[in-house]
Amino acid sequence: MQNFNLTIPPYAAAAIEKLNSSGFEACVVGGCVRDTLIGRKPGDWDICTSALPWQTREVFRQDFHVIETGIKHGTVTVVSDGQPLEITTYRTEGNYTDHRRPDSVTFVSDIREDLSRRDFTVNAMAYSQTTGLIDLFGGQTDLQNRIIRCVGDPEKRFGEDALRILRALRFAAVLDFEIEPKTAAAVHKMCGLLENIAVERIFIELKKLLSAPASRRIVSEFSDVVAAAAGQHPQIQATGSNHSTAVAFCLHFSNASDVLNRLKAPKALIASAAALQSAKEPETLPKALALMGKLGEDDFRNLIEYYDALGVSTELLRRAQASGIPCRISQLDITGKDLADLGISPGPAMGRVLNALLDAVMEGRLENKKSALLGAAEHIFGS
Repeated sequence: MQNFNLTIPPYAAAAIEKLNSSGFEACVVGGCVRDTLIGRKPGDWDICTSALPWQTREVFRQDFHVIETGIKHGTVTVVSDGQPLEITTYRTEGNYTDHRRPDSVTFVSDIREDLSRRDFTVNAMAYSQTTGLIDLFGGQTDLQNRIIRCVGDPEKRFGEDALRILRALRFAAVLDFEIEPKTAAAVHKMCGLLENIAVERIFIELKKLLSAPASRRIVSEFSDVVAAAAGQHPQIQATGSNHSTAVAFCLHFSNASDVLNRLKAPKALIASAAALQSAKEPETLPKALALMGKLGEDDFRNLIEYYDALGVSTELLRRAQASGIPCRISQLDITGKDLADLGISPGPAMGRVLNALLDAVMEGRLENKKSALLGAAEHIFGS
């Protein structure tokens, strides 16, 4: 235990006080402690406690909304001041026969036993105003030295839960840390265990890893691990500057849509990656505008980001983006009803006229004004 003051948000502090006043120990634990120590804002605040799950439920059920979904494994979610808090009983874990989840959990009364089962030293710290910082495995020192290190034997930790292999890479890439040599050796040695992990979970970890600031370094150093996870060897060319998901996968894999399909990624993301990798660099402003119309605004922004990372000129793309020139039929100052009033029937003929008008506007031969468009439409239809 060390002297250290950590500011716990009021909604989490209130939950800890509620448990303490009921006779139980309680601390914030894990990522929120890690992030606070390095000056990052925690995404959430998790609490561990000596209270058994049903005791936790009883402490809070009178004045708080309690969600019991994870109670079998020791976790009760308590909504405090509108914020969900996961409150988990100190526990140890049985064998991991599937290399992902423990076959059983045993609730214990000593936080030391709980912290000893955790993945990495930087995640195995707890804090309360009563106890101060509880750091049994050198997590604070590893944070200072910018190191990811397993708690205890790395091969045992990865054998228990193979997803920790990717988590090690992800933390190193996000925090720009090194992976401690024994931990790194186990990562390489045991990456074949990733075949036991659901592809949806692999996708989540890879998404965070590939978009992280130090992704290029980590992917290069652990390309065998990334290949085992993705089913395709990575191409090491990403700059690692918090890219969007589609861009990150395109930068790391020569056929990103194949990888994303294997990982059962969202269909929209697969389509975006395929569109980015199949896009041809435009040679003229009208072609850049046509490409923007085809891709849509979001994927066009992604394409600019993708080309920037590849060192491809984006001048024409940025000019198209800033021009305000229509790139889709819906942006023309004319409607199908206007064309119908000219005697042009809905169907192929109207489509041909609208596409011709859009081409003329994008090429600068025609103003996007209703009067000019109607005159041009009559000429095109009559020709």
